[in-house]
Amino acid sequence: MKLNKTKIRWIIRQKRKGMATKDIARDIKVSTRRVQQVLKEYRETGKEPSLGENLGRPAKPYDEHEAQIVKEAHEYYICHRLRIGLNSLADF
Repeated sequence: MKLNKTKIRWIIRQKRKGMATKDIARDIKVSTRRVQQVLKEYRETGKEPSLGENLGRPAKPYDEHEAQIVKEAHEYYICHRLRIGLNSLADF
């Protein structure tokens, strides 16, 4: 089951009350390890862990020259495709 802000707060609150990590994990249907990760981040930062932020590969900045190359290639291939009569990928 996915964690949300409410469940994270509940994990922290229950641990403060002295509840075992295994019991917390069982009650909200996540792994014991995930509960440990949430509690570790809370101990280290003093804040609730953020979910869904700063995930994935960082965006690579590009300059105007690169953007122009991509735009020209896109326009060329769109025009070429229309010229030979392929209006959709289903025509292949």
